[in-house]
Amino acid sequence: MTPIIIVYIIILILELLYIYYYLNNWTAWNSGSLEAEIKYNIENQDEINEILHKEINRRIKLLETMDYDEWLKYNNENIYIQVGPYKQHCFIWERTKLYISNDNYSDQNDSSFIYRCTPFKEYLNLSSKKIYERVNYLYLNGIYKSDQNDLDDMWDLSATTSELDIINNLDVYWLDDFTKTSIRKKMVFKNFAKTLKPGHASDTNPDINEGIIGFGYITQNVELKYAQPYYAHLKFPFFFMINILFLFISLMLYYSIDDNKDITKPILFLFVTNAYLIYYLSSVSALTDLEYEQNKTININAGITAISFLVAVNIFIVQTLRNNKSMKTSFLHNESAFLFCISLMFLLISSFKETNFGTIEQLRKYNIISQFFFNMSIIVNLIIFLNYLLYVISGTKIYRNYLNF
Repeated sequence: MTPIIIVYIIILILELLYIYYYLNNWTAWNSGSLEAEIKYNIENQDEINEILHKEINRRIKLLETMDYDEWLKYNNENIYIQVGPYKQHCFIWERTKLYISNDNYSDQNDSSFIYRCTPFKEYLNLSSKKIYERVNYLYLNGIYKSDQNDLDDMWDLSATTSELDIINNLDVYWLDDFTKTSIRKKMVFKNFAKTLKPGHASDTNPDINEGIIGFGYITQNVELKYAQPYYAHLKFPFFFMINILFLFISLMLYYSIDDNKDITKPILFLFVTNAYLIYYLSSVSALTDLEYEQNKTININAGITAISFLVAVNIFIVQTLRNNKSMKTSFLHNESAFLFCISLMFLLISSFKETNFGTIEQLRKYNIISQFFFNMSIIVNLIIFLNYLLYVISGTKIYRNYLNF
């Protein structure tokens, strides 16, 4: 028993250090390269806006002396400008409309844009609808998704403030193309218009091509700001309670073996369960919404129903091990019977129902706890199956001859 307590104390100390230095400072540890840029952008917003505004006006004036296609080529070849220590890229959305009968144009809801200038060539010349579908496909959940209506808002703002001295800006949500992280960007932009050569189709005027040109810079790492490890929801009391429970189970496994000198399985159980506990507490709860959490509850309940058949399987395993006459494997029955009770306890806890949630945070915490006990039930069932597998193998010729059971 003493070695088990010593091992437990060592594991507990290591876990407490991990929690204190890492989980309690999770945001600081996970602040990547974006954070320095965000800090600079926030502290120098006025200066950045002025630089980008002047560059936008310069490029719009270039359009007066260049062919439209040449102008697009120029912007794609000179897409970056230096703003302080960081580079920002230009974007151009060309506005278009679908025709309807009698040579009129459809209403504003049918307007769309084509991405004419971007450093990401897989997006070049694609419609805004396709691009936003592709970007939002990468979001599993969350309310801070990219919104195609942002382009209409940018167009409306710039169309009503065409004077060169007015700076248009709008905050939008996007998925950073380099880090694949949800971010908030401040867009600085203006509209442009270019008379086309005869025979070209365009927007509200068949001889005019128009759209939005601008730059954007990151002002917030949305994923880092709102995402948290599960430990932030469960807190230290949950961790300590589960730790004591794991110690109790390990000691019961120790006493279930006739030969109390064997501490291999109790210590192995401590290692496996505590490793999973730390792994689970380190898992990140990403941006979420009510629909996602409700679906998560449904999936957990479906999982509980799906593994309920294991009760009958475990009864068969325990009964088989009980009828085993071999003294060398008789301890497997005691272990498996005890673990069977533990797995049932975990399964019952995970199926405990609560419906009086006042906030989405309460629902999220409920799902996190239910998922943990459901997964622990599966882990304990795996140990029972391993006991049965050991019993089956112990009767084989290969095991007797080569493993000397």
